[in-house]
Amino acid sequence: MCLLAVLLVQLFPVCTKAQVDGSFWWGYYEEPASTELVRYLGLGQPDTYDAAILLRNTATALQGATIQGLRFQLRNAGNISGVKAWMSHALPATGADADICVKDVADNELKSLGDGYVEVVFDAPYALEDSLYLGFTFTVAADADNSGKIPLCCAGQNTHEDAFFFRTYNLLPAWQVLGGQKYGDLMLQALVANTSLAQNAVVLESMDDFNADATQNGHAAVRLTNKGAMGITSLTYTIEAEATGEKSEPITYEFSTPITGIDTKAEVLLPVVGGSQPVRENVALTLQAVNEQPNESGAQSLKAQRTTLLQGSRRRVLFEEYTGTWCGWCPRGTAAMEWLSEHMDDDVVLVAVHQGDPMEISAASTSYSSLIASNTKGYPKVNINRNIWCDPYHGTDANAMTYDNIYVQNDVERELAFLPEAAIDLKATWNENRTGFMAETDILFQCNIEDAPYALAFVLLADGLKGTGTNWTQSNSYAALADYVDYFTGTPLVPYVTGAENMTGVSYDRVAVAAWNIQDGIANVVKAPLKAGEKQTYSFEPTLPTLPLVKDKDKLRLVAILLNTETGRVVNAAISNIDLGTPPSGIAQPTSAAESAPYTYDLQGRRTKVAAGGVYIQRQPDGTSRKYINK
Repeated sequence: MCLLAVLLVQLFPVCTKAQVDGSFWWGYYEEPASTELVRYLGLGQPDTYDAAILLRNTATALQGATIQGLRFQLRNAGNISGVKAWMSHALPATGADADICVKDVADNELKSLGDGYVEVVFDAPYALEDSLYLGFTFTVAADADNSGKIPLCCAGQNTHEDAFFFRTYNLLPAWQVLGGQKYGDLMLQALVANTSLAQNAVVLESMDDFNADATQNGHAAVRLTNKGAMGITSLTYTIEAEATGEKSEPITYEFSTPITGIDTKAEVLLPVVGGSQPVRENVALTLQAVNEQPNESGAQSLKAQRTTLLQGSRRRVLFEEYTGTWCGWCPRGTAAMEWLSEHMDDDVVLVAVHQGDPMEISAASTSYSSLIASNTKGYPKVNINRNIWCDPYHGTDANAMTYDNIYVQNDVERELAFLPEAAIDLKATWNENRTGFMAETDILFQCNIEDAPYALAFVLLADGLKGTGTNWTQSNSYAALADYVDYFTGTPLVPYVTGAENMTGVSYDRVAVAAWNIQDGIANVVKAPLKAGEKQTYSFEPTLPTLPLVKDKDKLRLVAILLNTETGRVVNAAISNIDLGTPPSGIAQPTSAAESAPYTYDLQGRRTKVAAGGVYIQRQPDGTSRKYINK
């Protein structure tokens, strides 16, 4: 098949399925929040095109509907003529052969992308009894420029099999079925009238467990589907504890951007409130109203586990980026990290995990290998709070494959919206001769929990790592885009687009150079039962590995990660410089005869009395250490 699909370099705000004079626009693509990616498709030469979508009455919005018209996008209308809009029971031989209706569109009614839709109202509406093809025909002139010769506009990632049919009269006379083939959905919508539709209707699909305090600072992730023609502008709901019957006052959430479109699915972070006691309990969220009206989809309720907090705690999101000097597209991850460091430094803990280059953590017991092997299919990649795997620049937004924004910021902010059940504070201090360090981690839980499914992991970061040789040279695929530097203006990728294909002399920051129990954490650190408002302190003094890449220990920082061992997700994280001075434990500078004796630690850094056999580390009063084997 001779097709020319042009790479997308433009975002365009697509009209949603909003009501229009009692009717509404319906199609296979939508963008209820902001923008949608536009793709261009064409043959790159003059020809006459037919393009269509298939409407079926199995869709909620189309059951019992009549089709009144259509609207579509043209990339450049300047050299296009002979436009016809049509409906047909089957794909016609040509647009003029459509068997339901054909309507000519005057040239002065044509609009280019960015100027609006070409909108057509048929002379008579048509009742959709089963299915029909809705389409348009046009001719591209011989003197059209490149944008005119690549005329069709598509949007999204295309998961709809009925969303794109296409042919041309000369080069591709047979109909091409492009739906579901990653070309994007054809930017064509139907003007629909349906008096049988519900107006204010929502179906609740699922809800995650959540944390909340008494001041309605918490959020719960709720997934829902809009079933009403009016969309969703507000929801009113209550939260009730199953065991005690304690029920909140009605909470009304106003959407800053309404959810529109019949059958549109969305995840919403709804404000939630805690109970009267700082405990974990099963609760039900029950919908009271949609747009301040009764829900026409009937009673809707979801169940989840709520953890009520004594008070909210500050959260820092762990951002573990997987990268390597060999990876030509990894500079976008570095650029995103620099942006996050500048704009969200108080909210994120940034870790660069290198693989396949001199900065890789090689020790099997401390490496990220198992985490990477199970999740990373390509580079660059980021793991946000051990919960979201995505691109470190574009994030999870499937429609955000452009560089005008750091879209991963949305994923970080999503994690910040959830209150952690514990605060974590970290202080690290070198011993006297800087051969090792002592760290104290304070964990303050804000709820009463009988068990303690939590563990701690640690990562040592280094800034300013440099080296020579090809393995230290950063591959940079963005250098090939130098001709498009204007497109990257204002983004942190400009230094890479204007840089060399192989960048030497690079200084690498936030590099993980050592890690301890990084995947599952150190067990039995947090002791059950947990009491709201009670602090637990863990002293950590690991064996510091040889760090041949680190030339300046002042550029080392320690990260502590509090993990939920049941979910594997990060509860909270903290980062600390390693200071000079007296270690928190007082080991290096004893103040009494009792403190002058050696202290013994297991290989996980826990102080012990050496009851069991095994290998231990003894810290001497002068700050030195030695291995100790107890048989």
